[in-house]
Amino acid sequence: MYPRVTAIVVAPSGGTSLQRTLDALAAQTRQPDAVIAVDCASTDDAARLLADAKPTQLLRSPEKLSFGTAIATAVRVLPPTTSSDELLWLLAHDTAPEPEALAALIGALEVSPSVAVVGPKLVDAEDAAFIREFGESMTPFGASLPLVENELDQAQHDGLSDVLAVSAAGMLVRQPVWDALDGFDPALPTVDSGLDFCTRARLAGYRVTLVAQARVAVGGDGVAGPNLSRKWSVRRKLAGSAAGRSSTAGWSTHPVGRSCRTG
Repeated sequence: MYPRVTAIVVAPSGGTSLQRTLDALAAQTRQPDAVIAVDCASTDDAARLLADAKPTQLLRSPEKLSFGTAIATAVRVLPPTTSSDELLWLLAHDTAPEPEALAALIGALEVSPSVAVVGPKLVDAEDAAFIREFGESMTPFGASLPLVENELDQAQHDGLSDVLAVSAAGMLVRQPVWDALDGFDPALPTVDSGLDFCTRARLAGYRVTLVAQARVAVGGDGVAGPNLSRKWSVRRKLAGSAAGRSSTAGWSTHPVGRSCRTG
């Protein structure tokens, strides 16, 4: 069956970031079958930009919504699903997919019915030669931790496939699975929403994979993808360091180079 893709664009603000995302969406070699735009109480030109893009539906919220809540608002206006080939593509105002991104993501789902969620390679909006995030893991305390972050892209990670989780930004997910798992948990911060959802999908027996050929440029506002602010980068580095210390706690290195449990 021909996959039907509904792209959902969440816009808390407009400007050049939103315009770039809308232009990128219009330039896809495989166009989404429907586009739902959600204006999250923006106070700039977002409403006009979204209207000018002529989405299938334009929803306006009178209050600020988290990314997950905005996605849920959009999903509620969709008809009930009748096939596993009905897909949701999740985008924020600052996530601009390269022209072949959607086609590559769909291809990964078509060849593997066991895969329910696929994620793109997130690259820097200003310099696409840098990977901002590619796949997610989890700290011992349950927080999200990137598998690949802030590296020059030399195709060194293109062999990555099955992972614990992918970022919410640019995620393509089978709608029946989304519905069955009730989408993102509204109680979680946005940065952990993708990790939590993907983990639940895996526990339900589905696979989560990366698609290196699908590239999405992220501005780093933290609405859906990685927050690239200096404060947040420091926080993530501290989380990674804590995870490393936890995983090696109680081990000492003997002169022969073998790690031995000490406690």
